[in-house]
Amino acid sequence: MQVSGTLTLSALLETARKPTVRLWAEGAPKELKDLLKARRYRWSPARRTWYIDLDEAQIEIEHDYLAERIYRQPVTGLPADRFTARDRFSSRTNPEL
Repeated sequence: MQVSGTLTLSALLETARKPTVRLWAEGAPKELKDLLKARRYRWSPARRTWYIDLDEAQIEIEHDYLAERIYRQPVTGLPADRFTARDRFSSRTNPEL
């Protein structure tokens, strides 16, 4: 285990302050749901589509994955919602609540 020298609470607060982006995989083929599940996507019954919560730095990586493995074509215009720790557990941003 690597020791960073940062206090645990400081590290938790820093992580909580980082915005999260919820990327929606609208129109993903139903037969590829197992690939999405393996990638940590969740199903939203309210929107009837798959989604994943990511750090902002991971968005391009996820777009590349979706283009290559799910849609099999360049991906543009997928909906994405940005939220912070303040509303992370709100029923407005989390369809599971």
